[in-house]
Amino acid sequence: MNTVVISVPRWHRFARCDGLGDAMFPAKGDRAGEIAAKRECRRCVVAADCLRDALEVGDFEGVRGGFNGPERRRLAAGAQPRNCERCQGWFVVQWPGQIRCRGCSARVAGRQP
Repeated sequence: MNTVVISVPRWHRFARCDGLGDAMFPAKGDRAGEIAAKRECRRCVVAADCLRDALEVGDFEGVRGGFNGPERRRLAAGAQPRNCERCQGWFVVQWPGQIRCRGCSARVAGRQP
């Protein structure tokens, strides 16, 4: 009988999302779910480790390290993250001069995400 040993990084045990199940994998278009997942990441002490791990292994599913899959793809391609001036969450710049994340931009414009 073969034994499979799965190595889990030490930082995993400190992850705020541990035990949240599918909460970190909101359905496509579930903006409220994505915002809630990113909020968990903003409060997490190992978010940077999680993001680094996701980028290293090419994991683009769900929210990891405060970024959704498409945002992590842009980061992997060399895009730079920026801190939202309103909520202080991280986002990937999508247009020149962007200073707020998509959710805050929508709220400022009167469109609740």
